[in-house]
Amino acid sequence: PLVYDMTLPGGSYNPTSTAGKDGDVNGSYNYTSTPYLETLATALGLPSGAHPRTMCAWIKLASYPSTGAWMSITAYGPNAGNQQSTLTLYNNVGTTVASMDIESGTEFVRGTSNIPLNSWSHICASVDTTKTAKIYINGKNEGTSTLSSIATVSSTKLYISADSTPGQIPFNGA
Repeated sequence: PLVYDMTLPGGSYNPTSTAGKDGDVNGSYNYTSTPYLETLATALGLPSGAHPRTMCAWIKLASYPSTGAWMSITAYGPNAGNQQSTLTLYNNVGTTVASMDIESGTEFVRGTSNIPLNSWSHICASVDTTKTAKIYINGKNEGTSTLSSIATVSSTKLYISADSTPGQIPFNGA
């Protein structure tokens, strides 16, 4: 596992603890439309260059983004020059689906099932050396896409409840 000190850019923020997916007390953090967290320093150990990567999270969504909008669950890499990988939720005309976006949506793989509110869901997205991206919701493959490139992250911070794009919608839930 990666262990890093997290900070709120421009101030301090402590998300509230809540019961985790397995019911364990304080097993999760609740993000309720609040600012995001980022690592204080470059997050070492994350895939760099055009190496394969997998991003996964257990989420309990509290509210949906508006139609056509997205909210980030986690991300790493600067939002420039094809360097960012983001695990997001995207509202596709009333159906909020999970997505793995490369460079803010220019290339992506999206699921098809609506992510339920107030219920735990396991979301994983991966991209391999052949540039095949897949998205899984609760273990079921919900989408496959061939990308023209893989984000070429060099060194970066890890973001939780956001990505490096200013003004984007923070994740709302646990």
